[in-house]
Amino acid sequence: MLRKATFSHSSRVCALSPPSRAQSRPLQRTAVSRAYSNGVSKGPAAGVPVTLHSSKTHPRMATAAQALSTATTTAPATPPDNRVTWAVEIITHIPKYDASDIGLLLTVISTKGERREAPLKSTKPPEQVERKGADSGEDLPGRRDSFAIKLPAGFEPAAIWVEDKDDLGDKIFQRDGDLSRLFLKVVTLSAGSSTVTFIANTYISTEQGNRQFIRDDAFSNAKLAGSEVLAALMADELQQLRGEGKNQNQAIDSPRSDPDRIYRYAIYNDLGGDVAKTPGNVRQPLGGSSEFPYPRRLDTNRGNVTINGVAYELPPNTADAALVNPGVFRSILASIAEVLPPGLRALVLGLNSVAPVSLAATPWTPQDDNFDTDKTRGFIGNAVSGVLPGALVSIDAAVGKKIPPPLRWLLQKLRVIPGDEFDSVEEVLALYDRGAQGPWSAFSRKLEEAEAGRLSGRTGQAAAGRGGNGDVLDLLKYDMPKSLQDRLDTWPTDEEMGRMYLAGQNPLTIEVLDPERLAQLLKDSAGIREAEERIRERHLGGKSLEEWAAAGEEAGAQPRLFIVDYWAVFGLLDTLEAANAGSNRVMHAGRCVLFRRSDGHLVPVIIELAHSSKTAPVTYTASDPAAVWQVAKLIFQSVDSGWHQLVAKLIFQSVDSGWHQLVSHWLRTHACTEPFLIATRRQLPAAHPMFRLLMPHFRYTLPINAAARGSLINAGGVIETNFSPGPFSMQLSSIVYGMTWRFKEEGLTADLAKRGFLDSKGGLRIKDYPYAEDGLLLWGALKEYFEAYVELYYKTDEAVQNDTWLQAWWNEVKTEAHKDANASGWVDLDSRSNLVLAALTIAWVASAHHAAVNFGQYDYSGWMPSHSPLCRRPAPAQGSEAWQKLAAKGVSSSEMFTYISPPATATKVMSTVKLLSAHAQDEQYLSTDAQDWLPLESDERVKAVFEAFVAQITKEVAPEIERRNADPANISRNPASQGMAYTLLYPSSGPGVTMQGVPYSISI
Repeated sequence: MLRKATFSHSSRVCALSPPSRAQSRPLQRTAVSRAYSNGVSKGPAAGVPVTLHSSKTHPRMATAAQALSTATTTAPATPPDNRVTWAVEIITHIPKYDASDIGLLLTVISTKGERREAPLKSTKPPEQVERKGADSGEDLPGRRDSFAIKLPAGFEPAAIWVEDKDDLGDKIFQRDGDLSRLFLKVVTLSAGSSTVTFIANTYISTEQGNRQFIRDDAFSNAKLAGSEVLAALMADELQQLRGEGKNQNQAIDSPRSDPDRIYRYAIYNDLGGDVAKTPGNVRQPLGGSSEFPYPRRLDTNRGNVTINGVAYELPPNTADAALVNPGVFRSILASIAEVLPPGLRALVLGLNSVAPVSLAATPWTPQDDNFDTDKTRGFIGNAVSGVLPGALVSIDAAVGKKIPPPLRWLLQKLRVIPGDEFDSVEEVLALYDRGAQGPWSAFSRKLEEAEAGRLSGRTGQAAAGRGGNGDVLDLLKYDMPKSLQDRLDTWPTDEEMGRMYLAGQNPLTIEVLDPERLAQLLKDSAGIREAEERIRERHLGGKSLEEWAAAGEEAGAQPRLFIVDYWAVFGLLDTLEAANAGSNRVMHAGRCVLFRRSDGHLVPVIIELAHSSKTAPVTYTASDPAAVWQVAKLIFQSVDSGWHQLVAKLIFQSVDSGWHQLVSHWLRTHACTEPFLIATRRQLPAAHPMFRLLMPHFRYTLPINAAARGSLINAGGVIETNFSPGPFSMQLSSIVYGMTWRFKEEGLTADLAKRGFLDSKGGLRIKDYPYAEDGLLLWGALKEYFEAYVELYYKTDEAVQNDTWLQAWWNEVKTEAHKDANASGWVDLDSRSNLVLAALTIAWVASAHHAAVNFGQYDYSGWMPSHSPLCRRPAPAQGSEAWQKLAAKGVSSSEMFTYISPPATATKVMSTVKLLSAHAQDEQYLSTDAQDWLPLESDERVKAVFEAFVAQITKEVAPEIERRNADPANISRNPASQGMAYTLLYPSSGPGVTMQGVPYSISI
């Protein structure tokens, strides 16, 4: 059936809307699309905005709006003998492959604004196809359907509308416990020498009505340049995504449902859960104020409850989609309980309460950003693998008295549960799988002989995936962290502590201590000067700190003096006393001065800690950049010996552990990337070249962040209950965001320069800094890739300035997405080089920065003593009773363990970081030779640029990292020098906890 098209003959401007097939079902329409009823223009609805940004009318939208008032014409029917046959290929991913009809309707829109419904006539049976790209999986094939349609001669497709007519997209198919929907991958139209491709990468649902897709070459085909037809269509689509149309399938202020595709901003007012029922969980909303600035999150629109004039978002309800299917998890627990001693079966069946990430309902996020089937399967398996080793410890801590005493005694003898406290390092080691040496080995062999311990299905895969053989007891033991493998005696050494700030899980905080920085430090802390005098001869070669700082500034010299400083932020917290009052946790401010010895090892020489502003047996005056206060503090020098020296390092590394999670990891990657994603969805059309370049770097970020707000960073979540900052954790990250976050300093080179590691020519000033060295390889490869890609679309700087889509996007990033950020911290999008820098910075943070701080978590924090999340006692002042007890000869290591995490806390965090450190089966790495969004099949130029990037990553970057790890001169990487290979920025990896691999995005 031929439908009317409305356009202006004089200006060739058109404004089109999807045709309505079901008048009873509301469609998502905007001002442009709603103006049509049976092909007749009625003008824009009153009061409906048609602007790209609230500050001014977007010129393309204004043009589209003008077309609404133009008289319509009815296109004449095309004679049958003047039509051309077009082949249509549709690739979808549908769990029910045997469905006979794909169930889609297709409407084609021409470059002139003509619209034709195109009945799909099948030309051959559907075929299975290999799933490529980011959503490739193990056993769910793709599906290719082939059809033929008739279009008028000379009809040039510009866009298509796709509608799910048979509700296939609405039905939730359950397959081995996984939930899936119809996923439209790509549509291709071809006739003769003409081929037009439409990349979709989206879930299709009947409630959405017609879904619109623009041809791949909309921004590169010279014949389409300046097309007002395409501009109007793209503007219409963006209005829907911003939720600006009043005819959405759900009112904009109503709770979200699965089919909704709405991207709006919200502040962090959702961390307290149901605060009306649990007032103690009320947490300070973050964002929207100068006191508590923060990046914006996705608005999940669950409604608010107001307490004392402050609005808090309500928690998700049970109707919201769950990140992990609770039924699947419960069935796995049941299979495990069957082979456990009877006294533990009921307790194990209650393990939902100790899961590392909540298995309950999670906030709504748009389907297109959610986990796909394979990611969900892997997440469940990793959750099982992560939670079970510490499950019995958690149960014992919570309900230990309910375990029969004889059984509890047996479990402690088997070292399955260590008791209320760790009494020795050996008790911590007993939590890990140590082969034949492990206490479970004899029990495990007996179960194997009886075939009772064998698991099957997903549970067995989870055990095998972590290096086990499918035995239930493989799931009750932790893997030995790689930082301990074949180097167990290194963890308490000065050399290992120093190495971790260059190559560990948090290598982004160490700074060069240059003369200017040192002068300020000595002004702020009299204790540092006093400590220096005590270590000068033995540990500084007889030179002063000033002399070493000055020597590092000489031409050709490498810096020898460094600092890791968490004093200013923790010290500025006026809640420090409140955080430590009446709790079993002690939050410290701290800083550590490190010295690079002549043998190349970096070692700590001074640690300064403070936990109180009140007087103590020994008091010192410390000047903070913002305030002067009395502090009870402790200066540890490497001249000291005994447990008190080790305790000082463990407390400081505990401070570092909190900073790593809250700042280096959560704030700088997860929280700061989410608003870029939202702005990209709202302001850049899906066919825009920068949308396609950036989208791989946003994959899975929204559901991961939503899950974190529900179980990790929320009130009573993993961070609050197990890390020293406790309820003040998120306030701390807010303070850091306001004080230090500047977009133009988040890229690798700017960050290294800020911390003093780059010379005037951009070269690295020190050797053997693995994070910086390998990072610069990846940064350089990404930069070359982005430069070549941008060059394809922008031939001049003026082209960047005149791209109204691009400028609207960047303006919203600065004024809405990161509204609270320092206004001076941005780059201007006024040139190709600055466009590359902006996109490169976003991509770097989501890929390599996140990989460096995330995928080593288990292999470092999995060994609790050196990365304790919790500090339970204040650092003892010199000469105090606690100090004397630690320094006494013959003191047991159990005294040391009273300062750091107990078993229940340790295993909870170990389980969490194990889950967070695991790669999914469908991970897309920088080395992956397939891409979801780039038009690799239809644009040879883009394909060549992308393939050159992959070749550089696989043939240059990866081999160079391997060479560096094999070079004995790099002592931080050399096992013979107490080092270990640095693989966190090695581009590729297999699934599981591998301590390597750089995905495009924050996918976990």
